[in-house]
Amino acid sequence: MGRRLAAYYWHRDWQTTCLKLSALSSQIRQAIAKLDERADDRDAATEQLNAFKDTCVWAGVRLPESDSCTLAAEVLRVWQSLTHGQKPTSGCRLNSAWTKLYALALPDKCVIYDSRVAAAVTSILDPTMEFLSEYPNWQPYANLGTVPGRGGSRPRDVRWKWPNGYRLWPSQTAANLLCREVFEELNRQAKTRPDRQKMNDPSPWTLREVEAVLFMEGY
Repeated sequence: MGRRLAAYYWHRDWQTTCLKLSALSSQIRQAIAKLDERADDRDAATEQLNAFKDTCVWAGVRLPESDSCTLAAEVLRVWQSLTHGQKPTSGCRLNSAWTKLYALALPDKCVIYDSRVAAAVTSILDPTMEFLSEYPNWQPYANLGTVPGRGGSRPRDVRWKWPNGYRLWPSQTAANLLCREVFEELNRQAKTRPDRQKMNDPSPWTLREVEAVLFMEGY
C-alpha cells in the first residue's frame, strides 16, 4: 500500500494534496463547530460555503448547494448524525461532492466514497463475495455498492451483483466502517511488522491515506 500512496497523483502529489486537504478540513470543521454552538451564525455559514466551493474546485465536481443557510442546516444535521454513529435522516443529500465535504468534516470517521474508491473496494472484495456474504460479521457492510463514474478503468467487470451505492447513505456508512477498520488493521500490523510501514514513515496510517490508496487502485 505504501507504493500506491507514493504513486498518488490528483493535480499534485500526495504531500501537496495533504496540505490542501488539511487546510480545507480545518476551515470546514471550524465553521461546523461555530454552527453547532449557534445554528444561525451567518458568518460561519458563509465560511462553510466558501470552503465547500474550494473543495469542489479541488475535486473537479459541481457545487451542489449555493445557499449558505440551506447548506449550514443540512451539513449540521448530517454531522450530528455521523458523529453519533447514526445514518443521516432522509432528505440529506449525497453525491460525489457531498461525500468529500463530509470526509473533510469528519476526517477520522468518514471516507470519500466516490466512483474511484467504490471501484477499488468492490473489485478487491468481488472474488471472495460468495464466501463473505455468508459470513455473519459481513452484515454491517452489506450495503456497499458501486458508484458510476467516467475515465480510468471504471466501471469494472465483477461477478457479484453489487447494489447501487450512488447517493445512498447506507452505502456511504458501510464504506466508512470498512475503511476505518482497514486503517486500524494496518496500524495494528505496523506494530508487529515494521517492514510493512508505508514509505519508511513510522507515523500511523490515517483514513485519508487509506482513501488515497483506494483512489489510485480504483482509477
